[in-house]
Amino acid sequence: MPGLTRPAHVRGSRSSAPRRCSARVAAARAATTLVSVLLVVAASVLGAVAGSGRGAGAAESTRPAVATVQCTRPAPTTAAGYQRMFDSLYGVWAGGDQALSVPLPGARTLWIFADTISARRSATGGYARGLTMRHNSFVIQNRGCLTPVASTPLPNIDPTHWFWPNSAIVSGGRLYIFAMRVRQIGTGWSGFSTYGASVAKFSLPRTGVPQLQSVASLPAGNSDGAVLWGAGVVAQGSWIYVYGTQGVPLAQGLGRRMLVARVPAGHLSDPHALQFYGANAFSPTAASARPVIAAPGGVSTSVSVLPAAGGGVTVVSKRSEVFGRYVAEWTAPTPAGPFTLANATLLSAPSLTKPGELLYTPQAHRESRLAGGALLVTICRNNTAFTMLKADGLLYRPQFAAVPQPR
Repeated sequence: MPGLTRPAHVRGSRSSAPRRCSARVAAARAATTLVSVLLVVAASVLGAVAGSGRGAGAAESTRPAVATVQCTRPAPTTAAGYQRMFDSLYGVWAGGDQALSVPLPGARTLWIFADTISARRSATGGYARGLTMRHNSFVIQNRGCLTPVASTPLPNIDPTHWFWPNSAIVSGGRLYIFAMRVRQIGTGWSGFSTYGASVAKFSLPRTGVPQLQSVASLPAGNSDGAVLWGAGVVAQGSWIYVYGTQGVPLAQGLGRRMLVARVPAGHLSDPHALQFYGANAFSPTAASARPVIAAPGGVSTSVSVLPAAGGGVTVVSKRSEVFGRYVAEWTAPTPAGPFTLANATLLSAPSLTKPGELLYTPQAHRESRLAGGALLVTICRNNTAFTMLKADGLLYRPQFAAVPQPR
């Protein structure tokens, strides 16, 4: 796929919607003329999306069933197979970013997206008139079939405040989604900001759609400023480890710091049960949290965290945010570190290989089993020009790739 390749030396081995994409660009704060131009272009993109409507559902004729359909097709076993499966969707789900996934009861998989486009396919392969957008969505996979869910799983707080999912985990028979809280403060790419994070708890019916039960706010940050808690999450032993990311001044680099907290399994919806890692120990005080991965060449806004043998973890993220060139892999013998950059070139995914094209927010999907034992990875794709996104109905969709499983 264009712009997304395994680096040559390892190939043989084992949009966001424009509004969300602009948030990634703004977060990078790159001090170059190129970035300034991109941001100006992104402002026009946002205006176009706002003009297209952001309704919670699609047109009457594209409304899907909310229960998982019976499926006789086997699940894909290659990244190309997953790409074809998602590229075939139009209607209630015709594009989205973030692309989280968790296992569901009944041998199903839940795919969780942030800004989501609903649209029919035009005769020329773009989006037909009547495009709408919502800020998060579910798609349920049953073997080789996908069922989009028409509702918005995390409803807007109010017309100017909403949620963007950031990470998710199933624990104790419940689904927990960590999400950024976002507010509109004006128009254009600078007309909104994140102002914290929340954790949402969902029930898990065996055959239906997860149902929202509660939402709780997470701590705001540490002594160095705001921390986006819930950027990643992993279970290890009797604890759930919740990772946060933190932006830094431009002089310190385009990447973000990564921090870690933990909560006893069974207490994920209780923010007061969180313990924060700093000075080689966990503390109940959020201000004591200290980075376990530094910002220069650091992680993206979101991270994908996988459990490893012996109690360790592997972190998959794009270095230096949207303008980095590679998805990288960090490893640690414990969930709190120390972290080592194990593979700086796990997957080549540079932005701007085509005019305005941006690649960002990789996620790993271990529950999706690929041939040869490879690890399925997605990365979000978007373009700063709304005309490009509207003309190509396959542009704003997760891009799938296979990489070696972490050791």
